[in-house]
Amino acid sequence: MSEDLNSNPNLNNKFGTSNSQKPLIAVVIMIVLGISSLFYANIRNISKNVPGLPIELNKNNQESSLVQKLNAYVDLLNYVSEDVYTSFDSYANWLENVDAGPTGNEQKIYGIYKLNDYSHYMDAATKAYDLEPKIDLDKDFEAYKKAYIELKPVVAELYTYYDQQNYKDDNFEKGKSMHQKYLNLFDTFDLASYQLDVDYEKADLKQRKIEIEDYKNTGRILAYDTSIALMEAQTLYFSIRDQLKESKNDASKLNTDGLAKGVAGLESSLEKLKKDQNNKTEIEKEYGVSGVSKYNSFLNSYEKLLSSAKILARGLKDNNLPARDNYARTTEGTPEYFVETYNEMIDSFNFMTRY
Repeated sequence: MSEDLNSNPNLNNKFGTSNSQKPLIAVVIMIVLGISSLFYANIRNISKNVPGLPIELNKNNQESSLVQKLNAYVDLLNYVSEDVYTSFDSYANWLENVDAGPTGNEQKIYGIYKLNDYSHYMDAATKAYDLEPKIDLDKDFEAYKKAYIELKPVVAELYTYYDQQNYKDDNFEKGKSMHQKYLNLFDTFDLASYQLDVDYEKADLKQRKIEIEDYKNTGRILAYDTSIALMEAQTLYFSIRDQLKESKNDASKLNTDGLAKGVAGLESSLEKLKKDQNNKTEIEKEYGVSGVSKYNSFLNSYEKLLSSAKILARGLKDNNLPARDNYARTTEGTPEYFVETYNEMIDSFNFMTRY
């Protein structure tokens, strides 16, 4: 996927200057934590981090309307979707069967987390929606906003019902009757959030290709190699996520060849990252005075990601994946553990490139 810039003598010693002097399209403007819900039960929400888009500025040094849209929609994935999925988890985790709902015989009843007041994110997205140009994400936002507005009061009603232990007064009658309504509304939101996430990723990758081409043309080897490494990880994550979505979370149906190819891409990128580790002067030019420690942290997290991908690939190849009902989300050899290490890597990347 990548080209070895170190092999091109014309690109050596043409590294960029300080962070504040980078080409505008190379400036990372935000850290985002998008949520992509993959599963119907047990492990419904695997979270993922998505690095922010490079910013494109107009002549007045203001964000373009396109970037404003993308940033506003990313905030929804970052905060609003995460909040919804966390709330769902709090509810699903004490149910014996999330499809059937509460029976009244559960050992412990924890209720449901209420949703936070994130109206400012929704308001910002609504204002961005009105801006030109119109993009695919605008239609996604329409469905997302509608689903959220319908879901929120039902969550609030469920929260009050369980928080005040009203189930003790009606023998769970309301809890049982509201369960399917909540589940249906959650499913609608889940699909809307997923589509917003997918279309954001398309826009994100398009922008990143522009960014990578700029790094290549200006000889910024470190920025180029880390961005290529990031894209390798993103590509593998997207593939695993989409396959699990299609197979209803059956990890045994992951494509072994595709996973092996993804592992090879991570290995190739890690090798280049390790070579770049020796360029301490260049690292500080790109990532600041504390760049070396930040780069080392990123490198360690990338190596951990590769390890988790290898363990998953071996388990899949040997038909030895952990049983679905016998592991926690962080157990090695599971897609969930891979995503956890992916999140850690993205956190390190964002910290390295922003601060």
